Amino acid sequence: GSPMILTASCGETGVSVNGQIPEPAQSAEADALNIAKHLKKSGDSPFVSNNPEVSTEKGLFIRVSDINNMRRDVYSLLYDAIIDKEKRICPSEMIIKYCGTPDDNTKHYTSVLVGNKEQFTAVATGTTVKRIYLPFNDIRNIIEELGFFKEWGKKLACEGRELFIALPYICRSETFKALKASGMINCLSPICGFLVRNKEELMLFCDNDTSEEALPKVTSSKSRIILDHTMQIFNKLSSDIYGHDFTYSTELNMNDLKLFNPTQNAELIVYSRVPLMLSAHCVYKNSGKKCTRFDTANKGKMLSITDEKGHSFPVERQCDTCTNIIYNSDIMNITGYADELEEIKHVGRRYEFMTESTDEILQILSGRLPRKKYTSGHFRRGVL
Repeated sequence: GSPMILTASCGETGVSVNGQIPEPAQSAEADALNIAKHLKKSGDSPFVSNNPEVSTEKGLFIRVSDINNMRRDVYSLLYDAIIDKEKRICPSEMIIKYCGTPDDNTKHYTSVLVGNKEQFTAVATGTTVKRIYLPFNDIRNIIEELGFFKEWGKKLACEGRELFIALPYICRSETFKALKASGMINCLSPICGFLVRNKEELMLFCDNDTSEEALPKVTSSKSRIILDHTMQIFNKLSSDIYGHDFTYSTELNMNDLKLFNPTQNAELIVYSRVPLMLSAHCVYKNSGKKCTRFDTANKGKMLSITDEKGHSFPVERQCDTCTNIIYNSDIMNITGYADELEEIKHVGRRYEFMTESTDEILQILSGRLPRKKYTSGHFRRGVL
């Protein structure tokens, strides 16, 4: 007179389902061994039951279809219960937990990251962009490079504009030693600051020894730092840990960005050929050619590799450190999402140029984008 009950457990997770009410047996009656045989079947579920325990009264008739239905239902519930228990907190929920709701918008400025000095000169002389990032990659001519930065830093400062040095994506030991020995970190004026791309480079700004177990804390009051997107700032918790101005991770989608409420100033990349891979394997040398590391005539020349679908990926050779930066075949462009951008709390919108000509750069900054293949990257879909 009572419905059947089937309970299944996996680890500490358990669920139960109710089945039909057994009928009195007219001829053949159900027995525990026969019921157990049907319960051992797992079908397309990920579970296996080797020794099901069955308790039943005599003189009952139980349909096989009722047993099978109960088994499918209990496995389905058990699967869902395990998934819910082990489910990660998604970025949106995490950001809400740590940040609450976003404040009102802050008026934003435009910043530009260029790939070489020719592009830098075009932006510095042909625009009124507030902040310009110029990469520092020539370790062998560090004093000459520093002179260039100081000269342009003075010019831009007179116009109320800023010059930031973009440090390398990879900071090898020889790079770290050269930057430290040059004293460039302490020669901040008239250079406004540094774009830091990894934790090793943060150590350059520490005035004292820092434990390997702790995040490096900048103690020099002269140093002005903004963390690049490679530091993967995904939420307020991570931005607060570092305690510096930062760049939003390019893996955050627009919903995550809208919910983000940072306490530090944040920049949002709106146009970029995003780096896909950093490689120590020289693309040029591996194609059967001779190493040109010390050939100044080839300095700054871009290569490209093509995949099986015919997509071309630009490759930047940084020969000083034997590093190859492989960029996306498509340019990430979210400048068209005007309404969504207005809901994201940020102070700077950054354009990053690598393969563009100087004419293209000036066109893009004036709002006239060339006809190219663009992608919104993770802005629409995220990474989960």
